[in-house]
Amino acid sequence: MTFVAVALVPALLIGLYGLEAERERMKAETLSQLSTTMDHRASQLMSFIRQKKSHLATLAQDPEIQSLFMELREASESSTDSTLYRNLVDSKIEEITIHLRSIDYYDLFFIKGNGDIFVTLKQESDFRDNLLTGTLTDSALSEVFRVAHSTISTVSSNIEYYPPSDRWAMFLAAPMIAEDRVLGVLALQINIDKAVSTLLLDASYGQAEISTIVYKDSGDQLIGINASNISQPPLSSGSESEIKERLIGHLSEQDLLTVQNGNYSTFNFDEENYLVFYREIPLLGAGLAVGFDQSTAYQAIGQKLVVGLYFLAGIVALATLFSLYFAHKLTRPIRTLTKASTEFAAGNLEHQIEVQGRDELAQLGDAFNKMANDLRADRIQLETEREQLQKILDSSPIGLGISANGEVRFANPKLQEMLGARVGMDIDDLYVQPQNPTSLRKELVTKHTLLDHEAQFFAKDGTVRDVLANYVTMTFGGEESTLAWVVDITDQKRIERDVQAKEERLRSIINSAIDGIVVINERGIVQEFSPAAESIFGYKASEIIGQNISLLTPSPHREKHDAYIRKFLETRQSAIVGAGREVVAVHKDGRQFPLYLAVSETPIRDQLFFTAIVRDITREKQVEEELQSAKQRAEAASQAKSAFIANMSHEIRTPMNAIMGFAELLMNTTSLSSEARNQSEIIWSASNSLLSIIDDILDFSKLEAGQMSIEKTTFHLPSLLHDTISIMSRRAAEKGLDIRLDIAPNAEENVLGDPTRIRQIVLNLLSNAVKFTDSGGVTVYLYAKAHLTCITVKDTGIGMNEDQIQHVFDPFSQADESITRRFGGTGLGLSICKQLAERMSGRIFAESELGHGTSFTLELPLESAPTGTVNEYQAAFMQPLEPISQRRFNILLAEDIETNAQLVTTRLSSEGHRISWVRDGKEALEAYKSGKFHLILMDMMMPVMDGLEATRKIRATEGKNEHVPIIALTASVTEEDCANCLAAGMDVVERKPINAFKLLKRMDSLVPEGQGTMLEPGQPSAECSNIDFGPLEGVADISSALAIWGNDKEYANGLCLFSRQLSKYESELQRLASLKAFSESDQKALKEIAHLLKGSAANLGLSPLNRASAILETTADAAPTTIPTGAIRAVREVLFEIKSALCKWPPCITPDEYPAVLNIDRKLATLRVRELITSLNYLNPDRSESILQDLSECWPLQDVLPIRKALAQFDFVLAKRLASKLLVSIGETEDSRDEEDSDS
Repeated sequence: MTFVAVALVPALLIGLYGLEAERERMKAETLSQLSTTMDHRASQLMSFIRQKKSHLATLAQDPEIQSLFMELREASESSTDSTLYRNLVDSKIEEITIHLRSIDYYDLFFIKGNGDIFVTLKQESDFRDNLLTGTLTDSALSEVFRVAHSTISTVSSNIEYYPPSDRWAMFLAAPMIAEDRVLGVLALQINIDKAVSTLLLDASYGQAEISTIVYKDSGDQLIGINASNISQPPLSSGSESEIKERLIGHLSEQDLLTVQNGNYSTFNFDEENYLVFYREIPLLGAGLAVGFDQSTAYQAIGQKLVVGLYFLAGIVALATLFSLYFAHKLTRPIRTLTKASTEFAAGNLEHQIEVQGRDELAQLGDAFNKMANDLRADRIQLETEREQLQKILDSSPIGLGISANGEVRFANPKLQEMLGARVGMDIDDLYVQPQNPTSLRKELVTKHTLLDHEAQFFAKDGTVRDVLANYVTMTFGGEESTLAWVVDITDQKRIERDVQAKEERLRSIINSAIDGIVVINERGIVQEFSPAAESIFGYKASEIIGQNISLLTPSPHREKHDAYIRKFLETRQSAIVGAGREVVAVHKDGRQFPLYLAVSETPIRDQLFFTAIVRDITREKQVEEELQSAKQRAEAASQAKSAFIANMSHEIRTPMNAIMGFAELLMNTTSLSSEARNQSEIIWSASNSLLSIIDDILDFSKLEAGQMSIEKTTFHLPSLLHDTISIMSRRAAEKGLDIRLDIAPNAEENVLGDPTRIRQIVLNLLSNAVKFTDSGGVTVYLYAKAHLTCITVKDTGIGMNEDQIQHVFDPFSQADESITRRFGGTGLGLSICKQLAERMSGRIFAESELGHGTSFTLELPLESAPTGTVNEYQAAFMQPLEPISQRRFNILLAEDIETNAQLVTTRLSSEGHRISWVRDGKEALEAYKSGKFHLILMDMMMPVMDGLEATRKIRATEGKNEHVPIIALTASVTEEDCANCLAAGMDVVERKPINAFKLLKRMDSLVPEGQGTMLEPGQPSAECSNIDFGPLEGVADISSALAIWGNDKEYANGLCLFSRQLSKYESELQRLASLKAFSESDQKALKEIAHLLKGSAANLGLSPLNRASAILETTADAAPTTIPTGAIRAVREVLFEIKSALCKWPPCITPDEYPAVLNIDRKLATLRVRELITSLNYLNPDRSESILQDLSECWPLQDVLPIRKALAQFDFVLAKRLASKLLVSIGETEDSRDEEDSDS
């Protein structure tokens, strides 16, 4: 019995242990079945959504739906508020509803490609909104629209709260595609309440007492979306909302990932325990939480335990009987085997059974030991192989996966990284095109293997990836599965697409190019022939591709073309490759035509290709010939016009020369009555105006023809403006106007430019300003603006309105027709000014207000003159002033017009020159050969032989060292005629009307030194009585003067004494005329010399000088700050005439008692020189210049000018040395300053 008791106790314990294990197993099975139920419901919901997506994709491709979509879309284009549109939508709703019977939905949306919602069935606030720019841009509906429209696929959204419906919603969207064009997007709002109710009904193990959809917001806060109480009867206590809040709180404390993996948690509410399960629903973007009543779920376990206890009791009874029978025999071996079994079950395969004997138990022990050894060896081998396989799968660069029943069962790391695949994921969700998996499965059913299949998958980050996949069907775990290995070829496909796109673009460029494109290889074989080339050459591409390009080349180049290519390949030199040129090509019909050809070489791999751009230029050549012909005709017309204007100018200038010359002679005649003198002045003024008009027309013609040349020389701009203002000062003074010059500190003074043209512009502007101003004054401003030099002429005249300003620079135009009648003029002056300014790269513009004056501004980009250069004004100023000439010449005059000849003869004879007059070039040639002349004045246009021919013959006959200067006298103004004169051998050209003063200077400069007869002014004559004053009648009133002097000898001595002072007077007048600014001391000096000359002239009977000096004195008083250049010039001209007359008057006596004494105020001169030296020591050029002007009043100008020249070049050392020499010349030194100061 003890043995039996001992045997039964373990058996009973084992039975109880088995019951407990069974209870735990049943509990685990119950939980497993509950978890499976949850998985099944989750799978059902996902299948429900996929089914809806499939239905929606089919519906989106339905032609009737697409037709309905387009009809409603067109109706909505005008207005979605119109009655017509609303009636149309209402009539179509039933039709839409019929198509949607198979889809359980809440609302439907028709959406345009731009995001506009133009149809909804519910007509909520989202109607007429825009998903891309409106209030719903961040909604799930907007997201599925964008993805569906961009990826051309059917997509679904996560669940979210949708304000327009005031409920939680989920959306599906599918593109509507017709004829490869996206019409728009069809979207559905799923009835999520009904979908969730499917999930919550029918729990196999107990009713779902509490449940909710769990949504995690952006702050990872759990939210219960939907809670249902479907148990009957309702919960014993507490409200549904309280249970929901407790459940959400409980889940917030759990690890949802752990619950998701099949585990569960317990939850207590109102003393009731619940089993809580949770599942993620990826397609919803949320999870499902369900709580089951624990007592109800485990009710079946208690019933089974009761049955187990009864069964255990029976077993114990039977065990007792058997134990008694086998106790003795089996106890020990069985215990041994039991222990061994326990060890083996625990995994201890190292355990060995001790075998004794040869009976069945012993054999069983051997079998256990052998089994343990085999299992141990198999385990080791299996672990090794598993580790190797795992390493291969983990490190494989190829994505490997296994799927079954449309779900992923296995995915190696590469596949997870590549596509985001994970176990349990639906295979369809990986494909971009949903129809791909279906067709793939059908093909695998028949072939079982599918290699090198290209498809597009969604990557882990949502992007689309191109992959190359291989599939093999096989059985895993008893079910039919598919093994796939996948390679990412996205980069390769992108490169292929880029290459294809480039090829398409290149082909499109070639096909659409206006110019023909021909490509040949290095053997000259045509590879490409564009459509444009087909139209140029007449060949189709199929006819010419594969042929030699020489087919399009005429002989003899056709036969040499291949040799040209070979030579280029050898030398890499060609006149065509890399350049464009005109060639001759051959059309298919055999005609030759001009062709523009540009060839470039292109190496591709190991071959060299040549690309030619060709263009048929037949039309261009015709147009070019027509343009050339038109240009020649226009140039001929322009030349004819220029020749006409030049000839007219010549014909007008020729008589004008005589008119102005004799008018000037009349004005200078002393015996002329005042009325006759006034009439002579009117003749001269009118002639001068006419000459100005002719000059304007000629300048305008030159500018219009582009023949006006612009020079570039150094000059002093303020001096030019002073000189120009002085010309207009007399006219301004006659009207009571003041012309003022205002020079800004930043103004550039020494510049490079064309002083003649600038003077012409400024003079024209001043002339207009004085002409149109009756009161006030005119101001000339010189200043700099940026890199421009600006000159503004501003007056206080009549002004202009806006319309007049717009046309003021138009040729032959003035502000008002009445102005032409009132003031005269051609209207060309300002137009010429504008064109001259533009030729000098500048501009001129006007600003004005009617009745308040006008300002004209000239802006020029004048460069600064190089340092140290001497401009034309400085050069003139620094030269010592000398008389024009003391020589008299034998002159040959060739002139066919008698009046002109008489004028020149009269003027030059009055200067003491001897004139021989001939009427044509032939007579001039004969006179030259037979006489001895110092100078020839040659008219250009004469009968028998013109001046050019006569000059050429004279130059041909003159011998070495016998060159006679020839001055051309012509009324022509063209540059061509001037050039012809110089080319014929003439030395200079003087235009008519002749300026006698200028002509005399030219004559003196051309005749070499030593030639001519020298006559010194003041040369004493022999003692005689009855002195002949006849040669002086033109300049002096002899009878009046003799009445004053009493006898002719004294009068003659007075005249001779006066002649010695002429050079001094002329020098002083020229100094004053050349000043840049007029100081008070200068004005005083001018008045003194004018008064001195006026008194001397009155005493000597020099009436013309007396009148001119009186005018100068009056002008100096009227305009004290303006330099009266015109009045000074008039006095100097009279002085010149007096000097000439005295030179021709032999009885002029210079007694010995009149020594040539230097008139220097020693004390004043010493003071001025020392002030200058002090200023030079302080390197003050402005102060030094002022002192030099004062010094010029008391010291000969020829001694002062070298100091001024050194100062202009900033050579202070040289200037100081020259000033010290002046002190020495009058017996003073710098050291004697203190002594002289004390004396004074």
